[in-house]
Amino acid sequence: MPKDLEEIQQENTNLGDMEDIFEITPSKKTEIVEYRTWSDLPIDLLELIALHLFRADFVHLISSCRSWRSIAPLNLITKRHLSLFSSRGLPFLRNHSPWLMYFGKGDGMCNFLDPLYNDRYFINIPELSGSTITFCKDGWVFMCRGEHCVFLFNPFIKAKIELPDLEYRNVFNCITFSSTPTSSDSTIFAVNTLGGSVTIYICRRGDMSWIEDHLPSNLPFTMSYSNPVFKDEVFYVLGHNGVLGVCDPKRITWTILAKPKPLKFCNCRKVPSCKWEYYLVESRGELLMVVIGFSGTPIQVFRLEASEMEWVKMETLEDRILFVGRWTSLSSTALVKGMENKIHFPIVSGEDCVFYSLKDSRCYPSRDFYECEEYIYSTWIEPRWFQPSAEELDWSRTSVGQGSQQR
Repeated sequence: MPKDLEEIQQENTNLGDMEDIFEITPSKKTEIVEYRTWSDLPIDLLELIALHLFRADFVHLISSCRSWRSIAPLNLITKRHLSLFSSRGLPFLRNHSPWLMYFGKGDGMCNFLDPLYNDRYFINIPELSGSTITFCKDGWVFMCRGEHCVFLFNPFIKAKIELPDLEYRNVFNCITFSSTPTSSDSTIFAVNTLGGSVTIYICRRGDMSWIEDHLPSNLPFTMSYSNPVFKDEVFYVLGHNGVLGVCDPKRITWTILAKPKPLKFCNCRKVPSCKWEYYLVESRGELLMVVIGFSGTPIQVFRLEASEMEWVKMETLEDRILFVGRWTSLSSTALVKGMENKIHFPIVSGEDCVFYSLKDSRCYPSRDFYECEEYIYSTWIEPRWFQPSAEELDWSRTSVGQGSQQR
């Protein structure tokens, strides 16, 4: 059953400070008995323990003892819902695997699924009622409301960045950011294909309107439903069969690359390649492509060999985990043994998140996607708890603090 993190925090707060639970006898020759409590645990040691906790467990930790709340600022502890965590950038708040974010049936009911333990949480955020998810990066979700209104929202700190309205109806096929939206050089890039041309949309930090341009394609291109990737100062867009399109945001140019050459994945006439799914992921400076066959079989991973510009099949991800989906695809390092070398999907079988193991060459808990439920309007999200400044939340400003660059 989904858990309201506000209730978790309240239940533990009612417990008050922990009682004395052990005693220390300095010496057999003395009758002095020194009583110690867990609240006396040194902060440095407490933070070391916290490094190994997951977010829900961290809520329990800081809620069970008043003195332990010093590892998270008081102004965050007293806020509702997820705003219970430190803004100091402690490693355990940054390095955990992404969660799946999706909307429930109620307006503004934001749900989260932790794929590691299949735990579910929810937050009621009324200001998101009527909005749809389009993309997410560094905890910031690109939201659409109606045909022209777009904005960025961080559900963990409930912070909002207003963006210029779209001149025409929102028809994005895919969208991405060049960097964290609070950084001074952030650029939002979206693209839509129609026939033999593409329409690109660009909005740089400081812009008061969107740049929209219609550009011809030099080669045939069928876009996949995967978010673009910003790398080496250009945006890469994945097409069917591994074809790559590239947009230079500074010169406003669009090119279909002659290499890598398209791959052929299916010989079956009954299931054309357009029924397959293709996802582009940036991982440790490399471009990876995840290819999923009809109804989840087969599943393959390729790495772009930059020197030869060709896709090379990968047999293992080693210590990496991939999270792929219609709106957002991410790569992460496995922090728990047994979670590596897997690909997670925005699909559930029963109550469990479906993943593919490259080691076993099969999906779990179901062997394929039959009889599984897919969260269509969902996104993988990397929780970010940093409180941005007023300047960082103002998209019209380009001069923001240095600290925002890596948030």
